Amino acid sequence: MKILTCEQTRIIEKNQIDRGSSYFQLMNNAGVAVGKTLIAQLGAGENHRVAVLCGKGNNGGDGFIAAQYLKSQGLEVYALLVDGEPRTEDSMRAMEQAHSNGVRIFRIWEHKQRVNDLISSADYVIDAIYGIGFKGALSDRIKDIADLVNNTRSKVLCVDLPSGVNCDNGMVVNTAFRGDVTVSFSTLKPCHVLYPSVDYCGKTTVAQVGINKGVIFESPFLTETISGSKLGSLMPEKEISAHKGSVGTLTCIGGSYGMAGACAMCMQGALRSGVGLLKSVVPDEIYPLLANVIPQAVFFPYVSSDVRELLDRAMEKTNAIVLGCGMGNHQRTMEIVRYVLNKSNVPVVLDADALNVLAMETDMLKNPRIPIVVTPHPMEMARLLNVSVNTVQSNRIMVTAEFSKKYSVITVLKGAYTVVANANGKVLINPTGNKGMAKAGSGDVLAGIIGSFIAQGMSAYNGTLSGVYCHGYAGDLAEKKFGHISMTATDIIDCLPECTKAIFQ
Repeated sequence: MKILTCEQTRIIEKNQIDRGSSYFQLMNNAGVAVGKTLIAQLGAGENHRVAVLCGKGNNGGDGFIAAQYLKSQGLEVYALLVDGEPRTEDSMRAMEQAHSNGVRIFRIWEHKQRVNDLISSADYVIDAIYGIGFKGALSDRIKDIADLVNNTRSKVLCVDLPSGVNCDNGMVVNTAFRGDVTVSFSTLKPCHVLYPSVDYCGKTTVAQVGINKGVIFESPFLTETISGSKLGSLMPEKEISAHKGSVGTLTCIGGSYGMAGACAMCMQGALRSGVGLLKSVVPDEIYPLLANVIPQAVFFPYVSSDVRELLDRAMEKTNAIVLGCGMGNHQRTMEIVRYVLNKSNVPVVLDADALNVLAMETDMLKNPRIPIVVTPHPMEMARLLNVSVNTVQSNRIMVTAEFSKKYSVITVLKGAYTVVANANGKVLINPTGNKGMAKAGSGDVLAGIIGSFIAQGMSAYNGTLSGVYCHGYAGDLAEKKFGHISMTATDIIDCLPECTKAIFQ
């Protein structure tokens, strides 16, 4: 799905009007979609009380239409004017239509205590104050309302974006409404995938409001999401006569005393993603543990004196390498990373401690002979760039694109809405995944999945896109089974078979 800026969104709306639609028609479709989403996704039902906070622009008009629809469905609905009278022709028409259909309307400047009481006692609040054109900080009056809403037990639905959020950069100056669900119209907007706005949006859903698909298809866009429907064709077809050596060999190099689990989860993720043969180079002190847990792997246990010889043997006849999971941040890790990057003739996925040691010598990444995939979380990316984590999180798309272009690598900046950039700086956003995946080991699983897909014959870039998407998809399956609190990284591994069956078979 495309991600459009504020200006790009306004252009597609205008183009649709030029095709014969009206703004009020789009507003009516949007308002009804908001009401239906409140019922379908947040469980609103008959006799529930809904406070619809309406601004004076067209976003407020969407709110009035939503209020009218919800009243028709048997809910107790109040439309609350909190920022002045409607000022556009369409929003005035929407208010008059809602009033004529029995929606009670209160103005905060006339009934401040009544409005506050209705907000405090509501089962649901709809934030329809500001739309995609909002910039700057909330006024003191709207900030007080946001604080009131954010401190209630009400479920909150935001229309297009949470009021207080900047559409194009995701910034929040003083505060913003915190939604459980945000309904975007036609496409996603940058704020739905950027920080800190993602934490205010909650779950974002996209409703179609009558803009022709061709108009959206032809529109310029900031970036787009990874399309799961296109991934199935990226996996090479396996012959009936296939054997373990013909469906991909992956070499995992990682682990250290005290961090055997990271290497184990990487390897398990790779196996569950379909790789035919798995080799593993690990310190001899953790070999007995891993050999017992992962009997499918061929191990190359090493002591410091013979690691290069074993690396040569393990990298022979391999199709991809994953390096770094649980290795520890020390000189031996640096030596192994340097050796592998100099010797490998196949794509290398660098994760965890491989990235931490590279932060001291990032020039090792420049002008690579082979495809390199780096998979940093925000703190690891901050170390690589020698900047603050806040700088990374505030500029996720730009940071990822510029890093990839500078070093000619594929970059995966992990987190909610993981950002993937190819070596030319083209960026895609991953739409799968959830907050339950913020658990130790989740990144190790991802590295194994990516390495596995590349080893099976996908290009480094396609394998990375597929790995990131499938990792999040499996995480979503795990969240449904176990809940975001109780799910663990190994639950993601256990859900990979269902994921790969859905996408690749």
